[in-house]
Amino acid sequence: MYNEWLPVAFSLEGYPKRRGNAPIKEMMKFNVNVALGHDCIMDPWYPLGTGNMLQVLFMAIHMDQLTGVEELLNSINLITFNSAKAWRVKNYGIKEGNDANLLITNADDVIDLFRFMEPPKFVIKKGKIIAKDGKYVLFNGKWEEVKRKP
Repeated sequence: MYNEWLPVAFSLEGYPKRRGNAPIKEMMKFNVNVALGHDCIMDPWYPLGTGNMLQVLFMAIHMDQLTGVEELLNSINLITFNSAKAWRVKNYGIKEGNDANLLITNADDVIDLFRFMEPPKFVIKKGKIIAKDGKYVLFNGKWEEVKRKP
C-alpha cells in the first residue's frame, strides 16, 4: 500500500518510516519551481548539520540522479535562483543595483564546487565580508574563529 508520491507523514506502512524522496527531475519537467533548504545545524534531532547548502544539493544530486553535465550545471539553481524565487526575493542575482549578497569560492566551475565542497573563500552580505575561508565570522563587529565544538 506504500505510495512513493505520498509524503512520509502520510505513509501507511508504520514505523520505522522510510524517508521520502521528492521527484525533483519530474517536477522540473513540469516547470515546478523546485528549491532546496534545511534547518539543521547541530541540533538534538540531527547532530551532523552544518548549514551548508552545498551538502543539501550534493545529496539531492545523488538521490535524484541529476548527474548529467547539463543537470549538474543547472542544479545550482535549486539553492540559488529557485530559492530566491520561492522566497520572493527582489533584485536577486549579480546585477548593478542589486544587494551584494554572494559567496566567492576557489572552484573553477560549478562541477568542481560540488566535487570538492570547500568552504567559500568569502561570504559577502550587503557588500560586506562576513565570513572568510570557513574559519572566521564577523560577529557583533568583531572577527571570531569558527569553533568545531561549542
